[in-house]
Amino acid sequence: MKKSSKLMVISTAVSLFTLATGTIATALVNASTKNNQENIMQIDQIATKQLNRAGYVFRLSSNSLMNPMYRQAEQVEKYSKAYVEQLVVNKILFKVTEVNSLNKHIMVHIIDQSGKYQGWVSLLTGIYNVKALKRNLKPLVKAEFEVMRIKDSQGKKAALKELIKVEQEIKRLPKRNKEIGENSLLELQRWLNHGNYQFIPSLMIGQY
Repeated sequence: MKKSSKLMVISTAVSLFTLATGTIATALVNASTKNNQENIMQIDQIATKQLNRAGYVFRLSSNSLMNPMYRQAEQVEKYSKAYVEQLVVNKILFKVTEVNSLNKHIMVHIIDQSGKYQGWVSLLTGIYNVKALKRNLKPLVKAEFEVMRIKDSQGKKAALKELIKVEQEIKRLPKRNKEIGENSLLELQRWLNHGNYQFIPSLMIGQY
């Protein structure tokens, strides 16, 4: 076989190999992306159930941005500042009906009891739980805050050692608030085990 023919065969083989390798790599990336999205959706579904159970206990934060629809962040047309400020002033109570974090922003859909006011806000900065302001629950909130702070600064192992203080505060709660404390402890343990901020205890939303 002539040298030029050999080079052509080799070149063709390399091209085919490159094409095949690229196709496989693309397929693997697509599969990985799909699996990652499905995992995020499962986490969001669990988080939705957790926050929905809390009921109408959330108010808009004073600096909240509220969106009528969930879209890509840069495409969202937000409610006017005056509109949101009026909801803040009126102290409208909301519940969470959906968690969505596919676009790397943990957003929640909230709705009031009348169904008149609803929209999408940031889970971590857009709302807060009014029960965390109760005088009897403040020591518990403080204890949970410390556990979360230690988890983020020193790791899960160090944070787990602090759970005893949360349990002690729950024991001190009046009977009417014990269920709130016990549920919050379970949610805190889930957050510690999984590390996803979608699982932040509902009591701690707006506090951490």
